[in-house]
Amino acid sequence: MPITQFNSDLTLREIPGIFRRMSILSRHLTAPPAAVEGDKYIPASVATGLWAGLENRIVEFHLYTGGTIAWISQRMPVGWVVFAVNEAAYLWWNGTIWQLAFSPGSGSLFSATFNATTDWTLSGEVFSRTITHSLNTQAIITQVWDETDALSMPVANILVDKTSVNAVRLRVSSDPDNRFAGRICIQRIA
Repeated sequence: MPITQFNSDLTLREIPGIFRRMSILSRHLTAPPAAVEGDKYIPASVATGLWAGLENRIVEFHLYTGGTIAWISQRMPVGWVVFAVNEAAYLWWNGTIWQLAFSPGSGSLFSATFNATTDWTLSGEVFSRTITHSLNTQAIITQVWDETDALSMPVANILVDKTSVNAVRLRVSSDPDNRFAGRICIQRIA
């Protein structure tokens, strides 16, 4: 069965959708494990086999028609956040290493849920939802999750912006189908 790997230095705008929904299974392995379609990892130093040279990148397993196996890798932009399943913690990429951003229950974390209808307000061309938190800082990392707990909102369809040191606003276009139920996690980083 043919085996391949793909490396890329695409800009954020060009990153395929597979890299926009981000949780990884582990960041502590140095060699590819037995995997199923879509499994994602961050290879640890010093990576071997098909992961050689891919340390600190996010790699995703694919099995193509005809049996070709591929580990597709992507270098993430500074500030990218992933959820590490085996650690039950969020990690963020500082440009050099993946650092612990926060884990559920940490003192600098705020989380809120919202529904797909009454929590959204139509104003002009957009639906918006303002989330008020108590972190008192502009230095935050946000993650927006849909109701299935998957990071599955396409980046092009949702805007998240800070409106003050204690508020962020979610915005989607005025099409009612763009509203969604989910939750937002906000982490103080400074």
